[in-house]
Amino acid sequence: MATPVLGLPELEAAQGQKYLTVNQTSRRLDILVNLTVFNRTVTSPPSSPSEGHRYIVGSPATGGFAGQENNVAAYIGAAWIFFTPSEGWRAYDQGADQFVIFNGTSWVLAGLSSGALSDGSVTLLGVGATPDTTNRLSVTSPGVLFNRETDNFYLTLNKQAAGDDVAFLMQTGFSTRALVGLLGNDDFGIKVTPDGSTFHDALVIDKDTGNVAIGTSSDANNKLLVSGEAMLFTNSGDLRFTFNKGASGDDVALTFQSGFSARALIGLLGDDDFTFKVSPDGSSFYSSFVLDKDNGQISFKQLMGAERAYPSIASNALTITSSYVNIQNSGTINTFNGGFDGAIVFVQATGGSVTITNSDNIKTPGATSLVLNDWNDCAIFICNGGGTWLCAGVSQN
Repeated sequence: MATPVLGLPELEAAQGQKYLTVNQTSRRLDILVNLTVFNRTVTSPPSSPSEGHRYIVGSPATGGFAGQENNVAAYIGAAWIFFTPSEGWRAYDQGADQFVIFNGTSWVLAGLSSGALSDGSVTLLGVGATPDTTNRLSVTSPGVLFNRETDNFYLTLNKQAAGDDVAFLMQTGFSTRALVGLLGNDDFGIKVTPDGSTFHDALVIDKDTGNVAIGTSSDANNKLLVSGEAMLFTNSGDLRFTFNKGASGDDVALTFQSGFSARALIGLLGDDDFTFKVSPDGSSFYSSFVLDKDNGQISFKQLMGAERAYPSIASNALTITSSYVNIQNSGTINTFNGGFDGAIVFVQATGGSVTITNSDNIKTPGATSLVLNDWNDCAIFICNGGGTWLCAGVSQN
């Protein structure tokens, strides 16, 4: 007779040589209690075993271990004795420095059950949650801590191809609201979504250059590329933007473009004076004016002039629409309409003889009417604070 669990031989009534049965039982207990094995990978008997050596037979077993997979093999009395484990047997694997447990089919790391593999790994793991075939590791917890064991710590997320995604997903009610990672390419990106289906690029960092794009895709030329209808920079105190160049001969500027072709440059352009330049085509640039860095004086690089208008006299009145007026018909002017206080008007007659009287809101020199009847005749008027136009100068040739 034998015990039902470990199969220990029992003494029979009036049995002779009882010590043999007792010794055999002691040997089995010596092997199986606090079971320790050298390893669980041998598949054939070692060539020079010693008394008491123990192994869990691996697969596929051959030679003297054939057909003994998962059984405990012990070398006792110059022979191998095999013990068939029951579900729940525990052993310490000295070679792997691991505690293992027999789950009825194979030996796995102690503490692992559902989804456990023979090498101790698991196919599904849940911590406070139920895993599934998609979320094979599932955690429900107030927080998760990953702590470094050595000087460096890496959390690695790997994808199979550049066109795949590898990302952190932030969700509300299990509906995605943000993606952070390598999204469809190898550039680092952040995307947001209001509904989990329509995604908007928030930020992209180019893998080749480190260039940053906000609201659009990055490119190789612009370290920072921003696309949007409006941008706000605010602060409760001082707010300063600094544009720095490496040398005086370099440019540091704001560039205004049309269809990505420059039309105006404002900044320190080739020197340290503050300069405005304009361009009709993005290649030829013309300086408008320059603020001298040494004294703050303004120098205009192009000739200044006033826009010309060609009005006609109507009912003895001239309507002022520009500061340079070429009158297109003959007649008498008693009133200037329009303009503003402090405005200056150059009046020239090109359509015939024009008489400007000292009446209504016009004041001519010595209260005498002016006659302009030649291209070379010109009068200058200034509008004072009361809306009266004062003649400041006349040229009659």
